[in-house]
Amino acid sequence: MLSESFPQGGFPAAVLSDMDGLLLDTEQVAKTCFDGLVQRYGIPDGDAIFPRLIGLNQAGHQAVFTETLPDTVDPEDFDAEWKAEFLRLLDGAVPVKAGAMELLAYLHRHDIPVVVVTSTATEKARDMLSRGGLLKFCQGLVGGDQVAISKPHPEIYSKGAGLAGQPIGACLALEDSNNGVRSAHGAGAVVVQVPDLAPPADDALKMSHAVIPGLDHLYDLFDWPLD
Repeated sequence: MLSESFPQGGFPAAVLSDMDGLLLDTEQVAKTCFDGLVQRYGIPDGDAIFPRLIGLNQAGHQAVFTETLPDTVDPEDFDAEWKAEFLRLLDGAVPVKAGAMELLAYLHRHDIPVVVVTSTATEKARDMLSRGGLLKFCQGLVGGDQVAISKPHPEIYSKGAGLAGQPIGACLALEDSNNGVRSAHGAGAVVVQVPDLAPPADDALKMSHAVIPGLDHLYDLFDWPLD
């Protein structure tokens, strides 16, 4: 049973959580903006490009764009336009994933620290979490601008565990993306994948301790008592 992964009644020492597509329902907004930009530029194979972007930071995005976009499209300009449209659509309330608010409040009541580990830049992530009403439950935040190498490299999860003050093997990592699963697994965390837009890749399935359809399934997965 997965509850045996953690000695304290099935609770981890800390939860290291991704943000976009896991806590915040923002990946679909990002895809809508991306699809519109691809259509405007007349870029083929946009549906094949977008899944490669999920879970990467800005440097990772631009690397994918450099590889995949036509020579007539500047990768940095394309990335800047995409991010600007994304922020425009999220100018008001930020949508929260089902069960996210309840989960973070539950972990807070049980004194389980939550550190958000996201490829989004730190201050932008802090603003989005605040507007989504989730920041108050988070003990720490590691943004994509705080690491030298983007997910799937494990650096960001190692930093998250360090910020929580816990050994990575005692931490539960929550991820929607395959790149995030690879990152958390590489760092040594117990990994649960909650897929959003992209289905689990074959290698990610082997790395995850479990794959669940929604955050509300965590309670049964780890035998956590309901308050």
